[in-house]
Amino acid sequence: MALSKKRRFEVFKRDGFTCQYCGQMAPDVVLEADHILPRCEGGKDELTNLVTSCVDCNRGKGGRKLSDDTVIKKQQRQLALLNERREQIEMVFRWKRELDNLDEMVCDEAAKEWNKHLGNRCLTDSGKRTLGTWIRKFGLIEVLDAMKIAADTYLSPTGENDSERAEHAFDKIAGICVVRRRSQDDPNIALVYRILATLRNRLDYINVPAFWQLTKRARALGVDLDSVQNVSNNCSCWSGFRDSLQTYIDSAEGDDHGEN
Repeated sequence: MALSKKRRFEVFKRDGFTCQYCGQMAPDVVLEADHILPRCEGGKDELTNLVTSCVDCNRGKGGRKLSDDTVIKKQQRQLALLNERREQIEMVFRWKRELDNLDEMVCDEAAKEWNKHLGNRCLTDSGKRTLGTWIRKFGLIEVLDAMKIAADTYLSPTGENDSERAEHAFDKIAGICVVRRRSQDDPNIALVYRILATLRNRLDYINVPAFWQLTKRARALGVDLDSVQNVSNNCSCWSGFRDSLQTYIDSAEGDDHGEN
């Protein structure tokens, strides 16, 4: 029964597409997979019993075996290669396990750091997994910095935080990481986010799409964002903030037209 194309390819690849009898290589010669122990004597179609041979060597050899010494050396080389592959596969899996253990350790330490801000509360297992996702996405240092900002902004300094406040602060960590990254390309965007955060903390209702549209227009016109921040600190409703910001925009547009 003929060997499958896949099995012959495995033999040729292992032997470097080189005849193990004469040393000639493909495509200079046509190669075949030869049985070290012939089939007529019970040889199997196993890789350790197959060797690459050119057509001339294989057909000329017929049912003759390689010398006993050659057979032993060939099998020893095959076993050595197989053992090396096995050891390297084990190394890869060991390396992967070590990375997984390292990731878990880093996540545990980051969770402990967050728990310091919670007083008598602790991050859940689900929270730890989420924290691990953020660490892989943003990096440990970025997440640690964001954790401190979230704790300083949304948690009680006395550590008396109920579950709702703790969850709210934790949920802010990823957003803080995003803002900090965007701030590298656009320094003023951080202040816009702070203005929005102030409004969310102080007001019952905010038209968020309108906020972004107005602040985008204000920034394009060069409106002083510190002044807008002051408005957000003192307004009592969304419409009051909106109207004040629109006044700044109208004034900037008037100045712009006046210059033109």
